[in-house]
Amino acid sequence: MRKSRRPNFSPSGSGIQQGQQQPMNEVEVEMEKLMQKKQMLNKLEEEPARKEQLMAEKENAIMEKTQIEVKKLRASQMLSGQALELVGKVGRLDASIEMATARGDKEDVLNDLAKQRDDLLNKRDVIDEQIREGRILGDNDERKLTELEEAVEMLEAAIDFNSEQISTYQEKVEALEEFSEPNCIKWNDQDS
Repeated sequence: MRKSRRPNFSPSGSGIQQGQQQPMNEVEVEMEKLMQKKQMLNKLEEEPARKEQLMAEKENAIMEKTQIEVKKLRASQMLSGQALELVGKVGRLDASIEMATARGDKEDVLNDLAKQRDDLLNKRDVIDEQIREGRILGDNDERKLTELEEAVEMLEAAIDFNSEQISTYQEKVEALEEFSEPNCIKWNDQDS
């Protein structure tokens, strides 16, 4: 039976063993750097896809928000048109009241015309108030518009954060590359 010769790795070992442990620690450090670099590179591959996804979500939210804003604009234009139409009807009723008064029409005819005029003025006031207060859309559309505005802001913040993450990962990879290059040269010199 032949005894194999194994190096002694005891703490009180010879200088050869300590010399062997030192390069091992440097190898471990280099391996750790390579692992970190690989992790950063993996993140650099994942983050742009995440950024694209966030940008697509933002674009969809902006498109939906734009559709609601267009709807709001059309509703506002429609209400403004209705208000103008009511002003025209009130003007015609005023002229009818003046003519009826001049002709000496019955009081109930005049009261009926005055009532129609007051109804039209009330409708116009309601429309003017809606336009002034911005209550053009229904509650659901107004709520959705607010939610979309908030979503766009959140997505913009997430995109900014993602961009910062990408920059950070790139800086870490560059730092790891710079830090590793002198060590690689050192290792090559030791091999010679």
